[in-house]
This record gives sequence, structure tokens and C-alpha cells, in this order.
Amino acid sequence: MTTWRDQVIGELAPLGLQDTFIDAFGNERSVSDATLARLREQLGDAPRPTPATVPLVGWPDWGHSELVGELVCENGEVWQLDGWLPPEVPYGYHRLTGPLAANRLIVVAPRTFAEPERGFGIAAQLYAARSHTSWGIGDFADLAWLARRTAAAGGRAVLVSPMHAARPSRHQNPSPYAPASRLFLNLLHIAVAEIPDAGLADLSDLADAGEALNECDRIDRDAAFALKMAALERIWAAVGGEPGPDFEAYVAEQGPALHRFAVWSALSEHHEGAWWDWPEGYRRPDTAEVARFAATHADRVRFWAWCQWVADRQLAHACGQGADVVLDLAVGFDAGGADGWAYQDLVAFGFEIGCPSDHGNPGGQRWGVAPFDPARLAAAEYAPFVAMVRAGLRHAKALRIDHVMGLWRLFWVPLGGGPDDGVYVRYHGDALLGILRLEAQRAGAWVVGEDMGTLEERALRVMADAGTLSYRVSTRTHPDEFPERAMVACETHDQPTIGGLLDGSDLRTCQRIGKRVDLDAQAALRRRIAGVAGLDPAGLDRSGRPEIEQAVAAMYAELSASRSRLAVATLDDLAGVRVRPNIPGTIDEHPNWRIPLPLPIHDLFERALARRVLATLAADRSPRPQSGDGEQLAA
Repeated sequence: MTTWRDQVIGELAPLGLQDTFIDAFGNERSVSDATLARLREQLGDAPRPTPATVPLVGWPDWGHSELVGELVCENGEVWQLDGWLPPEVPYGYHRLTGPLAANRLIVVAPRTFAEPERGFGIAAQLYAARSHTSWGIGDFADLAWLARRTAAAGGRAVLVSPMHAARPSRHQNPSPYAPASRLFLNLLHIAVAEIPDAGLADLSDLADAGEALNECDRIDRDAAFALKMAALERIWAAVGGEPGPDFEAYVAEQGPALHRFAVWSALSEHHEGAWWDWPEGYRRPDTAEVARFAATHADRVRFWAWCQWVADRQLAHACGQGADVVLDLAVGFDAGGADGWAYQDLVAFGFEIGCPSDHGNPGGQRWGVAPFDPARLAAAEYAPFVAMVRAGLRHAKALRIDHVMGLWRLFWVPLGGGPDDGVYVRYHGDALLGILRLEAQRAGAWVVGEDMGTLEERALRVMADAGTLSYRVSTRTHPDEFPERAMVACETHDQPTIGGLLDGSDLRTCQRIGKRVDLDAQAALRRRIAGVAGLDPAGLDRSGRPEIEQAVAAMYAELSASRSRLAVATLDDLAGVRVRPNIPGTIDEHPNWRIPLPLPIHDLFERALARRVLATLAADRSPRPQSGDGEQLAA
């Protein structure tokens, strides 16, 4: 007899449901009946995947039973297919008409990514990387300086925190991982002095106030945004709304996506909150009311488009300063923001992305960002994913895909529930990875996948075979176990810094705010750091700057000696910082994403510790022969 549960699982499995999974502790977990009912309500009317609704992704000289019919390529070439792609078929987004479907998308991509040579770099939370000329927050000019300084030291990469667009409101969301849109840039990172035609407006009062924000021991995004918006508006008024042909070319190139984002930005000035709380006529981008608003507020819409052009120019400049800028792509977006408004028919608004409990986060996590419905995303030919990857690779030569397992599955937590109520929902990972390979090939870029947490072996093997670099940290995995194809660091933004681990201050902070910590694991890690640094484990709680600097230098010497392709040093460790940028699962308990580096970046790189670590990395990271094609990324 078929039970209700069996029936629902049978209905939802083709739409992405994974009803059981093995957690990080080796336990099999099943979706609850309550979550199953919520998921049925969310996915029940999604289109069932068929050849007509799911694009096919392959490579030249590849066979598939559904490759039958006439293939029309992007460049106009026409091929008759009988189950095989000839080796001469070009890369691109092509159209197949045959017995199974008409006008089906066929993505032809390289089998592998390009890969960087062995080397080193730095990892920066850009908002924290202030200079003497910043306006209270690290900006694109600071990123350009970091890229030049890294290249001058012999480094090849600068890994930077997400710079996705935020809501243009008085109260700025501090998290770079919960953006309003992943297609455009955060205006807080604009360097005002570098704006074209900035000299046409008197900005001296704003500059004084902006540079005064550098004295604050917290990043005041609200104050910085108000000052930068005032400066942008003065410059816009000075140019009379006509910045010139370069701007017009950018508007034409970006097309409807930029116009839609600029309209959303203008609407956000008039209406607070999420778009679903706006007047009904503004809740969709394609209504007559929105068109009338855009026409009535045409100058303001152009202003917001111009702001994006300014940011785009400055990022392009930073990406041309010698080191590969590695942009971090957030795993999700604020459901009430621009991407949620634009793609609302494809989003599962009843859930948020998170992760189940694991050794690093015993309570699991909720991330407050929205997932796409996998069946609807496929039926839309993955258009939002293509647009996001293209935006990321517009100027950068590398991407770090946050939570890369999200290409294959995401952990959905019902709104109002907790991680224990979560369920894995599967995506067409091979297709998404193929699109990523094609876009990377067109940009001449390489890709890093952040693959920590609860993983799947098959996905790891597929990514390894495709040449995706893994991401490992020595505070979770011993460097002797690192794969060769990997970018490696000592920790991520979500983990304790070496200083915070060594002196126990991170543990004391977590205990004070009620954050669960694996005490045995942290004690073992502290002993390991002490052993690497030659410090007395019994006296770690009394560690001061000399002991922390000794530990940082030793840990990066160990990291540098690993076989992995790229080793990156965080600016937090180079500064000997004890407080980590973010404690997952907290909001107001800890100043997440608000902590600046303790000194300007120009001064930081003159400190003995930074010079010592960079010299060690430069000495150890000379190119070595790469491993054979058969090597896989072991977890």
C-alpha cells in the first residue's frame, strides 16, 4: 500500500527532492513530514523535467541519445546530429530541433577549466581593507593597490569578498553574502576621487567627513553610503546627466538587465522594505505601472545606471593591476531585493538556504538567502545563473564559487523553521558546471569551488576532472592532506583567526554569546598551532603579539610548503587580528562584517609580520610540475 509520504516523495523526486542524506557525522537523516508538506506546496506545480524543459550540456566529440535533429549554432553553422556532437562543433549556446523538442538549448563547453600556475596571493575582506584615502570602507582604489602590491611581491592572486549590489537604502545590510543582486556592484566600494568628472564638483566637505570615518573602530556603512551618495549626486548634477559616449556604450551593452536594476533602485528610494510590500502595481518588473514610473523618473533611473558604470570602470581598473582578482560569488541573494523581484517566478520564497549541522557548526546554519526552484530554473534555461557568472567574469580572471556544492544540491530550511527541519533539494549540477566552463573559457578565467561542509563524492570527482580548484584551510585539514589542485588558506572569514585561536579569545567570545563550539576540536587545534609554532601549550591563554606573530609566521610557512597550487594569506592574519570577520548563526551578538583592519593597508604591508609571511610565500611557491590528469580532489 502506497502511503502519503511515499506518494509525495514520488511526486517531488523529479523536481529535486532528496528525501534522505548522510550528515557530517555519518548519520542518515530523512525529511520530516512537515517539511515534505511545505516542499510539496512550494514545488508542486513546477514543470516536470523533460527534453523540452531541460537544456543539454556537453562538449565536442560527445554522444547522447537525445542529440538527434538539426543543430543551429550561435555563429550560424548548421549541423545534422544523430546522437553525436562532431569534434568541429564550436563552443557556445546552440539550438536543437528534433523528435524530442523544438528549439532546445544545447550548451557546448570545454571539458575542463583553465588552471593557474603554482603561486600565492592574499585574501581580503574589501570593506575592512581601508587606506588613508578611504571613506570609512575599503574601495575599488584600495583593491587596485592590493593587486599591485601583491604582484610586486611576486603573488598572482587577490581573493576578495563578494562585491554584489546592496539595496540603496539609508540602512545598509552589512553582509556581503546577502546581496540585493549578484548581477551588479556595491556602490559602497566606489572610490569617489576616481570617479570621472569628480573634479567638476566641490566635494571637499564630503571628503573630510568620509576620511574621518577611517578613525571609527567599526565599519559604518550607513554613514559611508550617505556621503558617497551625496558625492555621486553632486557629480551627476555637474555633468548634467550626460556623462558621455563611454557611459552610453555601457548602457547599450548591459541592456534590459541594467535598466531593470536601475528602475528597481529608483523604486527602492520611494518604497521601503521588500518588493512584495510595495504597491501592487510595482511588485513585478513588467507592469504598466513600472513602465510609467521609469518614464516619469527617467533621470533618476539614468543616475542609478551611471552609478553602476562608475563602479564597473573602477573594478575593471583594479582587475588590470597585475594580480588575478578572484571574485567571490555568493550562494544566494536577499529574496526581497532586485534579483528576487526580477526572477520571482523562479524563486522558492518559502525556504532559505542553509546547511545541516557539521563539526564546524554543530547547530547547523540558516543563511537568510533565497534558493531557485531547480525545475523552473532549468525551464528558464538557467538564465539567472548565466547572467551571474558573466557578471562575475566581466573583468575578473577567476571566480570563487561560495558553497560550490550548491551546483548539485542546496539545503533548504523552511521559513520560520530551523536547520533540523531542512531538506536537500537537487539541481542539474552537470549542466550548471558546463555553463560555468563555457563562460570561464570565454573570459580566459579559472575557477575555485569552496567545497567544505557536507559533501558528495561524485560531485567532487566531477569537479576535479573538470579542473576546478578545491578550497582548503589548514585549521580544518592538515596541509599534508591538501590536494594539488587547490587554493589553500589558514582559515575562512567564518572561522577563528590564528590569533583568536591561539589566545582563546575567539572561544571566550563564542561562549559569551551562546555560540556552540566543539571544545575538543578547538583544544586539539590550539595544540597543533602551538606545536607548529614551538610555543608552550600551557601558556596559550597569555599569548600576546609576539606569540601570535610567531604562530602566524609558522602556520603560513607550513601552508606555503604544501603541494597545493595556490596559497593565500588573509589580511587579518597579516595584521595579527584576534577577532574573526563573521560568526555564523549570529546577527547582533557579534559585529559581523563590520570590523576593519586595525591599520591602513599601506601601513600593514610595511609591518615585519606581513613582509615575513609574503617573503616565505614567494620563496616557497615557485612553479612546480603539475600533477597528471588522473589526480582527483580528495575531501
